[in-house]
Amino acid sequence: MTLTRAWRNAPLIAGGLIVGIVVLTAALASFVAPYDPEMAVPAQSLLPPGPHHLLGTDASGMDVFSRLVFAPRVDLLIAGLGTLISFAVGVPIGLVLGYGRGIWSDVGMRTFDVLQALPFFIVAMAIVAMTGQNTINVIWVVALVNIPIYVRLVQAQVLSHRERQYVRAARSIGNSRFRILWRHILPNVVAPAIVQTSVNLGWAILLTAGLSFVGAGVRVPTPEWGIMIAEGAGHLITGQWWLAFFAGLAASTTVFGFNLLGNGLQRILQR
Repeated sequence: MTLTRAWRNAPLIAGGLIVGIVVLTAALASFVAPYDPEMAVPAQSLLPPGPHHLLGTDASGMDVFSRLVFAPRVDLLIAGLGTLISFAVGVPIGLVLGYGRGIWSDVGMRTFDVLQALPFFIVAMAIVAMTGQNTINVIWVVALVNIPIYVRLVQAQVLSHRERQYVRAARSIGNSRFRILWRHILPNVVAPAIVQTSVNLGWAILLTAGLSFVGAGVRVPTPEWGIMIAEGAGHLITGQWWLAFFAGLAASTTVFGFNLLGNGLQRILQR
C-alpha cells in the first residue's frame, strides 16, 4: 500500500529524481568531467561557454563544468554527515527530555531553546573561525546548529505520546524506561524527524555554500558551489555571468529537490 502511494506521490518522485541525478553525477564525476576540476590554465581564463568548455572557464582558467559536477561530492558529504550526526544526537536527547519530568528536563529544553534562538549563520561562522577552516569543522558546524531542531521536534512528539494508552500499558507491565522509549515511543515519533532530515539536507547545502561564499567554509580551489558563486559574483557586472549562474542553479535545484523529497515523505509517513 505504501509503495502504491509512493508511485502516486508526485513530489516524492520529482524530488527523488532530482536528488538521484545529483548523487549519480557526484559518484560519476571522474568519468563525466572532461578536465581536472582544480587544474588552472591562466591562458584560458574567463572563456565563455563553448565547444571546448561547455560552461566556460573561471578567472583561473578552470573548467566550470568539471568543477560543477565535482562540487556535489563536497556539498553532499558535508550536508549528509552533518545531518546524520545531528539526527543521531538530537533524537535520543529529545526522547529523554520529552519523557522525563522535573527540573532537569525543563533546564535541558530551555538550553536548546536558547541555542535555537541564536542566529545560526553567525554562530556557524564563529565556530569555523575558532576551530579552523576545513571540511571536518564545517561538518561539525552543520551538526551542531541542527541538533536543537531535532531535540525540539522529537520532544514535542514524545510529550503528546507519553500518556497514551499503549505507553501506560507498557509501563504497567514493568517495562523499563529505556525499553518504553526505544521499543514503543520511538517508532511512533520518529517519522517527523525523518521528514525533517530531508529538509535539513537542503538547508545544510545552503549553509555550506553560504559559509564558503563569505570565505569561512571550504578552502579554495576545492570545487564547491558556494566558492564558485563567490568567485563569479564579482564578474557579473563585467558580463561573465556563467561563473556564478550555473553553480547557483545547481545548488538551488538540489535544495528544491530535497524539499520536494521531504514533502513527499511527509505525505507517506505521517498519514
